[in-house]
Amino acid sequence: MVSDYLSMDSELKIRPKRKLRVTSRQNLTPIIELLSNYAATVKFCTPSLPRCIREELGEMLIKGSVEGSVSCENDIYFGNLSDNTGKYKDGQILLAEAYAVDAAIYGVNGSTGNNISIIKYFATRGKTHLLSSRNIHKSIGIAASEYRIDISFLPINFNDYDELFIPNNAEDIRIELKKHKDNGNPIDVVLLSNPTYEGFSTNIREISDVIKNQNEGIPADKQVILFVDEAWGAHLPFLPKDVQRLPKYSLHNGADINTISVHKQGGGLN
Repeated sequence: MVSDYLSMDSELKIRPKRKLRVTSRQNLTPIIELLSNYAATVKFCTPSLPRCIREELGEMLIKGSVEGSVSCENDIYFGNLSDNTGKYKDGQILLAEAYAVDAAIYGVNGSTGNNISIIKYFATRGKTHLLSSRNIHKSIGIAASEYRIDISFLPINFNDYDELFIPNNAEDIRIELKKHKDNGNPIDVVLLSNPTYEGFSTNIREISDVIKNQNEGIPADKQVILFVDEAWGAHLPFLPKDVQRLPKYSLHNGADINTISVHKQGGGLN
């Protein structure tokens, strides 16, 4: 059972703020229903499994020993994750509806696998210069090296007293984008890790506005993409809307593509 996914705007353009769509369809559980017929061959590990899910799955959690064997050997039932078919497709559609995004794609090997997939996608589109905060996940550096993407780092904002990294802000982004553009080596992708491992969050809307301003008059395939590694932000779309100082979900605030880990802050299966 996969628990991590990335979600994206299909045309990689900044979108207006969306409203979450809550419908009766969100009660559907196509993958769990299918797994219930294979209790002897599928096993879950449960680092953050909520009680309601434990009760629903029942003895499935203690039977079997081969995780993922159904999806590997019985594509006729599950469909295929790579081809976006079957129950995977049904689940991804429901996931996109729940998060009010254009599309959602399940990933494997955690947000690490998703980051690598996204970096590979950028490389295939000729997006080879990435501007990043310093606190990136190791998977980003590995993928950038593998797919020959150059990384330029944003200046470090460090709180000496608390010994914590403070997220970069919109002005940091604006200065660096202009500097690289003036030097003849423009940025293709801005990457932010948000929320940070320390729990800080930057203002994604302000940063997306800076990028949008730079993209004005530029052909779509040459525009800067805002990519947010939101591994610790699976819960953000569902926070109370009347509390202004809570962090905001990136794809509802101008980001083009993100990756999240449902098993971290979303209470999902691992």
